[in-house]
Amino acid sequence: MPEKKKDTSAKKVDTASKVNYIVETLKTEIESGMYGQSGAGIIPSRNQLKDRFSVSPETVGRAILHLRAMGLVEAQPKGRHVLVGMLNLKLPGVTSSFDRYLTEQGLTPEMANVGTPEVISLEGSQAARFRLPAGTQAIKRLRLQGAKRQNHLSWYRLAETYYLRELVRDEWLEAIRQHPKFVLIDAIKEATGKQITHAHSELITRFPNPDEQSLLEITFQTPVVEHYRMCYADDDTLIMFNRIVAVANKFTFEFDYPISM
Repeated sequence: MPEKKKDTSAKKVDTASKVNYIVETLKTEIESGMYGQSGAGIIPSRNQLKDRFSVSPETVGRAILHLRAMGLVEAQPKGRHVLVGMLNLKLPGVTSSFDRYLTEQGLTPEMANVGTPEVISLEGSQAARFRLPAGTQAIKRLRLQGAKRQNHLSWYRLAETYYLRELVRDEWLEAIRQHPKFVLIDAIKEATGKQITHAHSELITRFPNPDEQSLLEITFQTPVVEHYRMCYADDDTLIMFNRIVAVANKFTFEFDYPISM
């Protein structure tokens, strides 16, 4: 007779229930303030959690991944997990400056260039996504954007931003290379009189790819919102277009728009 395979379904259910129990218990304790203030407290170590709940290291690891995906804790050096608390920012469709927006929320903004801003030629699907002819010349800048809370730095989003080459002076290109917080749309407005008056957005919810996990310091279970946005002046000049990958648990997206029926 052929050998019967072991039925592991019951074990999987049992492990899942243990993970959920640990997550809900720690979530309640974190929200009650048991482990200290947001941004400063530390949850118990993996070994302490393993002994407390009488589970395997793998089960503890899965529970911590869930807590990280929920935005309740973030990994720190030496295997520690710092308590960060839930942060949910009400983000409008377009801000004049994400740096200024974070400051208005009482946060200390941080930004960093990923690579060097450069002149590129938009081709294929990239040009089509932004409804531009293939070969259009543009300035591309890629930045990590986030803030410090209780001296703990968290990245909130990865912003890939483009500007038509014809609108950008050489000195501005050098400025964004040297200063990640340089607000290019302000310079364009001052020099040309063109400012953003309307925009088109497309939002996609998904899980992060490996590069995004590494740059944003999030787990593969942490949902992100991919935001494609095209920003126009009143004469329909395309001033700025973006692909922004935002950590979903950090934001509520707000949009106001007219309705005709």
